[in-house]
Amino acid sequence: MKKRRTFIVVAVAVLLVTVAAGAVLWLTMHNDDDLPAPEAVERFRLSDMVDGQGELKEITAQEYNTMVAERKNFVVVLHMVVCPAEFPITNSAKQLAHDESLRLYSMVEDEFAQTDLARRIKYLPSVAIIREGDVVDFLDAEADEDLPYYKTAAGLKEWLEQWVEIK
Repeated sequence: MKKRRTFIVVAVAVLLVTVAAGAVLWLTMHNDDDLPAPEAVERFRLSDMVDGQGELKEITAQEYNTMVAERKNFVVVLHMVVCPAEFPITNSAKQLAHDESLRLYSMVEDEFAQTDLARRIKYLPSVAIIREGDVVDFLDAEADEDLPYYKTAAGLKEWLEQWVEIK
């Protein structure tokens, strides 16, 4: 009887340690603390400037990876092929690109899945800001605090201006 009780105590202890270690590992992998705070980063200009009308240009995973390898500064809108939730952010990005003569990029879900962004961004639609090839921030489709930035070009501009010099 005593051996059985000892076995149960040891088994429960091992189970608790395993669950705790798993929780720590999960939190470590899903932590966005490695993103710098906007206040800690100097605003920067986008690498590709356009004269006249701006554009929202569709790119492939290969084009994205090339821009990252070249350490460019850019903004990419990530979306599904057809999803009603993506229309406001796509329209906002097109309007902002046009109004501010910016070149913004767009990538569909299949292409997005072939990039390093898929490890960090879990839900689409989203917008990612890339500085010198590294993600500095992105909009989280599941975060209530990011919703205002999705709805209008003015909202998207407000969020981008935390990082990017616009005009």
